[in-house]
Amino acid sequence: MQTAPVAPRSVEASTTQRRVAGAAAVIATGNVLSRGLGLVRDIVIASIFGATSGTDAFFFARLVPQNLYDLLVGTVSTAAFVPVFVQHARDERQFWRLVGAIFSLAGLAFVTLAVGLAAFAEPLLNVIGQGFTSEDQRSLAITLMRIALISVIFQGLAGVLTSALYAQNRFALPAFATTAYNVGIIVGVVALAQPLGYPALAIGLILGALAQFGLQAIGLREFWRVYRPHIDLKDPAVRRILKLAGTVAAGLVVTSVASFIDVNLALRLPEGNYTSMQYATRIIQFPLGIVGLAVSFAILPTLSRLNPGGGGSLDEYRDALAFGIKLVLLLMLPALAIVAALNQPLVAVVFERNAFQAADSVRTAEIFLFYSPQLPFTAVDYLLINAFYARQNARTPVLVGVVCVGIYLVVALSTIGVIGARGLALANAVQNSSHALILMWLLRRALPGLHLGSALAPFLMRVVPAALLVGGVLVATWPVLERLGGLPGLVAAGLLAMTVYLAALLLLRVSEVQSALALVRSRLAAR
Repeated sequence: MQTAPVAPRSVEASTTQRRVAGAAAVIATGNVLSRGLGLVRDIVIASIFGATSGTDAFFFARLVPQNLYDLLVGTVSTAAFVPVFVQHARDERQFWRLVGAIFSLAGLAFVTLAVGLAAFAEPLLNVIGQGFTSEDQRSLAITLMRIALISVIFQGLAGVLTSALYAQNRFALPAFATTAYNVGIIVGVVALAQPLGYPALAIGLILGALAQFGLQAIGLREFWRVYRPHIDLKDPAVRRILKLAGTVAAGLVVTSVASFIDVNLALRLPEGNYTSMQYATRIIQFPLGIVGLAVSFAILPTLSRLNPGGGGSLDEYRDALAFGIKLVLLLMLPALAIVAALNQPLVAVVFERNAFQAADSVRTAEIFLFYSPQLPFTAVDYLLINAFYARQNARTPVLVGVVCVGIYLVVALSTIGVIGARGLALANAVQNSSHALILMWLLRRALPGLHLGSALAPFLMRVVPAALLVGGVLVATWPVLERLGGLPGLVAAGLLAMTVYLAALLLLRVSEVQSALALVRSRLAAR
């Protein structure tokens, strides 16, 4: 009896890489649009409201809902939902039953959480918003927080639907869901700012969350056909998800405490500093969302299937992870070079208009520069966190997060008195970068045969000099390019950076770039 020929591992790796790259491209496209609209959203807010005590109150009010979404919804969906959903994706009936049970649990949990936090909004403010000295500002922050908490319910349910789509390798709807979220906020702010004032900002969050949930709900018709509200705590898969989610939630407490300390310290600085920190963070999150989050979400289902502890292959797991890290660094290193060289004109072009003045731009750009060193590390950190989650190990990233909170506090408390808000930005950069380096070390210990260093070292020896060259060229040419004007000058600088970087990569014979160009040429020839 003849056995079927086994595909060479290089062919399987190539197929996996194309699948991951294709999914990352879809997510990145959605993220480009979403982050672009996110910047438009912040530009609209800055233009209408400026950087004032009222915007400080809004960003504080949004802190609790945003933390719940980022750390609980976002983290739980990747740590618990997707890896377990992937295991049941082949049995459609069992899969939708599991999704329905988690959807029902999430609805109950987030309604309870939103109501409870709204009831305790004033004590929360007394604990984490001690920097507010004006009674009017305190009252406004409490009102805005209570309104904004409604958005958590819809975003939490949207997180379950996102995880179900990812488990089925369906990336388009989740990719554009955040776009719908930002559109909802922009519409709410523009339509309601004049009659309502600052409450329009919080109502915009609710409209955005409804749009985010609705877009994915429309695309999951097969789920709604079979969904019946039920909670089955005896289901082993549900219990596994709850165990993983519980681990993440425990880490959430420590991480939230650090975030609240950061806010408390920022609110003690002169008026507008906290708002500038928020705007600087938005720009930092733009490349991180386009590249880091896109690749990490795209690779999570693949790593979950290839998990060596779940019967997968260590070689295939390593190849997929190494490919993801290379892809991230290939794009994030030049991004770091660009933002480091052009931080002030970038902030001025994005935000400086109407109520947002030149002094606000200078302050925001300085803070932004101190945030920026974390770009490549944080993007890689997203991948490494998901590499642990794919192995259904949520505890390690959580424990490392606790350690890095201590690192943040040491840096923040030792620098805020010297350089103010820039010290808090630096502490955040050190915290996130340390998280990536520690996780890399722990992953190598957990999987002794992983050998990521041998795959990444030759790559970095070529890519890092190319990125440094980009930064040097931009610093040298910006005095000429800025004569074109703010936005045209930045566009010209971006095109120049892309040209220099691509030429340097080809000159240094970076194989990943040569392979990508060959793939593009073959597809164009086929068409």
